[in-house]
Amino acid sequence: MSTPTPLTITTADERHRPQLEQLWTMFRHEMSAFTGTLPDERGRFRQERLDAGLAEPGWSAHVFHLRPHPVGLAVLRGLDEEEHIISSFFIAHGVRRSRIGRAAVTELTAAHPGRWAVAYQDRNEVAAKFWRTVATEIDPTCTFEHHAVPGVGSFAPCRRNRFLRCRDVAGARDGPRDLGFGCIMVVSSDPVVGLAGPNLDSCRQQSLSQLVALLRA
Repeated sequence: MSTPTPLTITTADERHRPQLEQLWTMFRHEMSAFTGTLPDERGRFRQERLDAGLAEPGWSAHVFHLRPHPVGLAVLRGLDEEEHIISSFFIAHGVRRSRIGRAAVTELTAAHPGRWAVAYQDRNEVAAKFWRTVATEIDPTCTFEHHAVPGVGSFAPCRRNRFLRCRDVAGARDGPRDLGFGCIMVVSSDPVVGLAGPNLDSCRQQSLSQLVALLRA
């Protein structure tokens, strides 16, 4: 049996900007089918969120690799607030439907347990199905709310999905979780690599219920 290719998730800094900007262009191009956004006179899409992920407090940017290949990104915000937000998320088409996106969300949210939210448009059916599936797996009590997209009005209503990420439970981990391939979380740009994140499948329902009650108090 061949060894699965490990997914590496790196917390990015300026050294990763070239890779992130290439992935960001692919991400924004794909989203333009739903937002109608056009590139500027230089042929580039706006990237304020990516810039914030690399520099602003409470934000972070992450790049996903399969060996040498950059295959996705995430930009998170509100990490210093009660509700953390997945601001941007992208997986290259060539590796979709391989559970890589699901593994990335699992690992990223495990690093910041608590309440999470992600916004997407209902007419982006692939994204809508993905986020409904992932959020429900993480938190069966997750909620779905409709919001207007700022500056767009009712043209493209946005659905916000809120879910809770439980903490690891003492005795719940018997070893690394099997996601169908290895998943490595690099928590900084230094060459220190380790497995991260709780074993969600073994997380006790009682502990999750207690966390839900605590965060909703």
